[in-house]
Amino acid sequence: MARVLTPEDIAPETEAEGHIVRKIQQRRDQFVATTTPSFPRALMMEISNICNHACGFCALAAMNRPKQLMPPELFRDIVAQAFAQGVREAALGGGAEPLACKHLEDYVAFCKDTGYDYVYIT
Repeated sequence: MARVLTPEDIAPETEAEGHIVRKIQQRRDQFVATTTPSFPRALMMEISNICNHACGFCALAAMNRPKQLMPPELFRDIVAQAFAQGVREAALGGGAEPLACKHLEDYVAFCKDTGYDYVYIT
């Protein structure tokens, strides 16, 4: 039989400080044991599949799809729907170079204006 995790299993009490520790403690305090998983807290989006690098380990060059940016309307729709479901973190990136997206500044601002706690580029 599966064992139900407790908040203490996830993040024991600690005297350590820092952003990551506070984030883990906050999640620990919000933990609710359930048999039905909650909606994910983080949204990872590929806002562009354009990249100006040619990394030998990357499969992007082998992909057979048109180079394009995510349309702003689609981005706003997905971000708003995810927020309504409880998502509070947004990772903007994907498998390409997110800085190639000409809408990046607007996308980050929209996430923050919507209420996301944490927006990062990867």
